[in-house]
Amino acid sequence: MGTIETILSDTLWTLGAVALLVAALAGVWLVAAPAAALRLAGRLNREFSIKWLQRALDAPRTTEPFIYRHHKVVGPALILATGFFFWQYFTTFSEAAVLDLYRGTLPEPLLEAFVSAATIVLVAGNALGALLGFVILLRPSLLKHPEGWANRWVSSEKATDLLDRRLGQPEGYAYRYPRRIGAAILLATAYIALIAFAVR
Repeated sequence: MGTIETILSDTLWTLGAVALLVAALAGVWLVAAPAAALRLAGRLNREFSIKWLQRALDAPRTTEPFIYRHHKVVGPALILATGFFFWQYFTTFSEAAVLDLYRGTLPEPLLEAFVSAATIVLVAGNALGALLGFVILLRPSLLKHPEGWANRWVSSEKATDLLDRRLGQPEGYAYRYPRRIGAAILLATAYIALIAFAVR
């Protein structure tokens, strides 16, 4: 097993063990002292709005005026950047070297497919970037139509409303039947611990 896989596996097992321990303590507390456990839950159960995230996502950001104003600098810079990529690609780049560098992190067929796909995306993206650089340098007005099509407004309100939705049903069950919920948590953690021990 590779080093990255070992670190990831150990980290997941540790996080799982900590989560099981916390769940077991919560279950014991709900069974033994439900009133105290629910008081603590009430203090910890603060609601946080993510409206600030919606405002940040929906704030308009425009780069077009800067690009049009400095197109004789932006265009050549983009051409030089993509030219450097293609020079490296044709002189020093090797998929085999990349495979050797990351061998062991993923199964071999998956790693080969990933490296091939990443190479295709990089080549196509830089070719498009070089073309865009020439357009920005020579005829930036040609970008007006695709720019208008691309600058369609997409509101994040639906996504943030879903994240802000309050789900109180599980908490309601805990307040109505604290000892039963505690016992169910203990049974679930014991079952998961047994399965984990058998698999480990």
